[in-house]
Amino acid sequence: MSTMTLEQLQQAIAMQNQAMQPVVGIDGACEITGYKKSTIYSLVHKRSIPHYKRGSRVLFNRSELADWLQENRIEPVSEFVDKVMNG
Repeated sequence: MSTMTLEQLQQAIAMQNQAMQPVVGIDGACEITGYKKSTIYSLVHKRSIPHYKRGSRVLFNRSELADWLQENRIEPVSEFVDKVMNG
């Protein structure tokens, strides 16, 4: 069994708390989507990504980002063939 240092334990707790927050800032949006900050800001400017503004801060809802990422899913050929074959 491995033992964690106090610092490692604090980092693990901080990461878990961050993951549980339903609303994130730009850094969280980058982490969730895998996009760079410049891309996220561009999508916000174009109103292409779901977001909220609180003063000058841009905020994102985790579940809305997850839904947005899955909106334009392209099905693999195997799923398409299954649909065609099975009606």
